[in-house]
Amino acid sequence: MASSRFDSPRSSRRLVWIGLMLAAAMIAPARLAAQDDKPRIGPISLEELNRDVRPRIRKLAEAALNAQRPVQRGLEDELINRGIEQRGEEAAYQQAKLAREVAEIRVNEYEEGVAVLDRATIMGEIRLAENSAARAKAMVDKIEATLQKLQKFEPTHIYEMTTVYNLQQSLRAAQLQIPKYQIELEQAQGKLKSFEAYQKPKRTKELQVEVEKALADESIKKESLEAFNEDLALMKQRAELAKKRKKPNRAPLFSALDEAVALEGALQTQLKESPPADPKERQSWDEKLASQTAKLRAALDKAEQLSDDVDFEQLGERVHELLRVTETARPPKSEK
Repeated sequence: MASSRFDSPRSSRRLVWIGLMLAAAMIAPARLAAQDDKPRIGPISLEELNRDVRPRIRKLAEAALNAQRPVQRGLEDELINRGIEQRGEEAAYQQAKLAREVAEIRVNEYEEGVAVLDRATIMGEIRLAENSAARAKAMVDKIEATLQKLQKFEPTHIYEMTTVYNLQQSLRAAQLQIPKYQIELEQAQGKLKSFEAYQKPKRTKELQVEVEKALADESIKKESLEAFNEDLALMKQRAELAKKRKKPNRAPLFSALDEAVALEGALQTQLKESPPADPKERQSWDEKLASQTAKLRAALDKAEQLSDDVDFEQLGERVHELLRVTETARPPKSEK
């Protein structure tokens, strides 16, 4: 049986060569990408300074300056503002409480004062109507009795006839007054019935509804104040923790940024000047440019590394604090 063509040493070497070429083809793009990611080695240009270097310095400096603002100072300012808001919440609660107390006083005032006075006024009208009707009836009875006595005698003189006539007219007038006072009495009694059955309960209910509204508003204001006080207490705890928190040392970062700013300014000045025509001076000029460029790139790399170190340190502190708060808030395990 004929052996395969891949069994020969030559075929084996060919397979190894093909594998090496494939591996090189796979690794080459990664190497090229890595080379592209590396900073340039040669001297820097004025365009690169304005396009790349200066924005990098500005970005690092702004981030460092914003982070340098004390957290404690910001919390203290926020605590002052929240304290003013807390006094507003307290005043709103006290106002709602006072409104509820006034509403309750109005209920008592109506039930024990105004309603009693209104009923007494109506009862006075009833008593007046009863007395008026009783007086009218008594007047009728008195006139009728007098007329009965005069009828036993036949009037002979003019004044006797006039007296009888006047008494008869007075009797008619008194008899007409009795129904009038009866109507007034019935009206006063109906007024009392309406007051006790409708007006007083209606007004009492309206005042009680005002009390319930004021009570609900007071309860809402109280809950809002309690929640606000809880948030304020947590904020005070955060402020105390911020006082004890270790502040990161950014002095090396600012030193590196200061060096980068100075080097960038020196390079700006050098690149804006025309290179010297003399070959020796041009060589010295190029060497100085290359040296300043290398120092600037090193200062920028150092500043970025220091900034990353500070940010990572703060991240670790926040994670540690969050873990501590989580462990504190976790309910204890129940024993079986």
